[in-house]
Amino acid sequence: MDKLLKHLKESWSLMEEKGKSDSSCYMLYVDKNDEKQFIDLQKDLNLKGELTESGKFHVTIHYVKDNNYEPLVEYLKGKELPKVKGKCRGFSIFGEDNDALVVEIDGKEINNYFEEINNWLTDKGFPESDFPDFKPHITLTYDKGVKLPKWKSEYEKEISFTIHIVTDRDYEEVYRERVTGLENVKEDYSVELSPLQQNAKRMGIDINQIVSFVPYAVIDGEDISLVGKRTSTKNQYYGYSHIEQAVERINRAKNLPIGKKISEYYIVAMFGDKIVSYYDEFGNEE
Repeated sequence: MDKLLKHLKESWSLMEEKGKSDSSCYMLYVDKNDEKQFIDLQKDLNLKGELTESGKFHVTIHYVKDNNYEPLVEYLKGKELPKVKGKCRGFSIFGEDNDALVVEIDGKEINNYFEEINNWLTDKGFPESDFPDFKPHITLTYDKGVKLPKWKSEYEKEISFTIHIVTDRDYEEVYRERVTGLENVKEDYSVELSPLQQNAKRMGIDINQIVSFVPYAVIDGEDISLVGKRTSTKNQYYGYSHIEQAVERINRAKNLPIGKKISEYYIVAMFGDKIVSYYDEFGNEE
């Protein structure tokens, strides 16, 4: 379970003890065509820790621990949602423990949209966001002791946010809409596909999904995921966006005093909740 999800669930547990049941988190997710640069940054900077996975790079527009999300969802359903643009401006370290390395996002569009949504919510009686000082950012990793890298001019790229998502107190999606428009282009699968994509396509699996590499250990005869159970997002499992990360997780597990018999380690590649390929503990396809 990544640190953000753990933090949110802990907050909601405390809220429930006070007899309150709802929360809302409204986020804008990076367009699929633009997220590669963040994955490349994770690789180029050799980042460790709890890396943000492919398909989960986002900025938060509004988050309140004690709040009914339904009016917000109804408002968004009746609104022509925009494609919002921003520009990568620099690195920062956030979090109470100074363990979140983020890319700061700047731009008139994203700041204006934040003000528009939050002004509407305030006018309708919603409580103010728990983070009213808007600092749009995309988290790359949570890693204790992470250092601030040097920012380079080639990192200053414009990105688009095209996926609007609202979640409830259990971090379950209650609303999702992908913005389409004249600038959006359908996926072109006539280009060369990776072996993993080719395998998925032969199996009749939609390859326009998040890919996860999930490391497993066979402990006392039982297959146990090393990264947790199913996520709260439907048809998506905890895992890593790169197989090298899954191999590294297995290597860390080997050094832990588990106290049980481990007969095998392996990795599965998944599109959504469908297994596409198996790999050994070193990342070699079986």
